Amino acid sequence: MNTTTATDEGVVPVRQTAAQRRSLPDFRDVAHELAQQEHICARPIPMLAYNSKTLTEEYLGAPCKATIASVCPACADKARFLRITQSREGWHIASEPENEKIPPTEQQTALLAARADLFETFQQAKADGDQDMMSGIREVVADLDAEMKNSGVPGTAARPRS
Repeated sequence: MNTTTATDEGVVPVRQTAAQRRSLPDFRDVAHELAQQEHICARPIPMLAYNSKTLTEEYLGAPCKATIASVCPACADKARFLRITQSREGWHIASEPENEKIPPTEQQTALLAARADLFETFQQAKADGDQDMMSGIREVVADLDAEMKNSGVPGTAARPRS
């Protein structure tokens, strides 16, 4: 379908009906067809990339990494070939790994018990309004927390607040 005509004054577009314009391929249709022909991702995800050498930012299209061929055939094929390669190379595991729980040591339980006793003392000092006692207990609790962390206890416990 010729969309332009040549005249003495230049190129003039041919008038089209609305039905003809709707039947023309959309940009997304053309892009999807080209992606299928070139076997590249049909649904790229825009990602903002920062180039530290040129100090510029630009958007790049990252593959969608879909594993279903009806969503993105190119990414599904790549994922399928990757799974085949991993299986051939023995990347799969024969059994589930078992995480063995390590029981707490006596030192860790003693530190936690001392911290619990100090919490009760802190609550009593708070009820009595003894600010000096409260600040002293906070310092001791901070030391106990550091010792617990050094002994291998992960995470932190709540600090006493006034």
